[in-house]
Amino acid sequence: MTARLKAKHMAIEFRIWAICNPIGWDITMKEVAQRLGISQRAVLHAARRKDWCSRFRAHQTDYIGKFVDHEIDAIDRMMGAA
Repeated sequence: MTARLKAKHMAIEFRIWAICNPIGWDITMKEVAQRLGISQRAVLHAARRKDWCSRFRAHQTDYIGKFVDHEIDAIDRMMGAA
């Protein structure tokens, strides 16, 4: 790994830690990505490098996998739940 790439990874990892640590990791990867303005995939890769994946709060769609929020909302509306 080049020094430049390693520095970039370390910067992202620090920014993630700086958001999550003060609040006891009570946040989802999606929320972190939104706050930092980076992709959720970048947060996931950083979390894997640092072995932090289990620290994040799970998002309801993490368990469903293929669905995203707007699809779940649409299903709820069709079923009369929303």
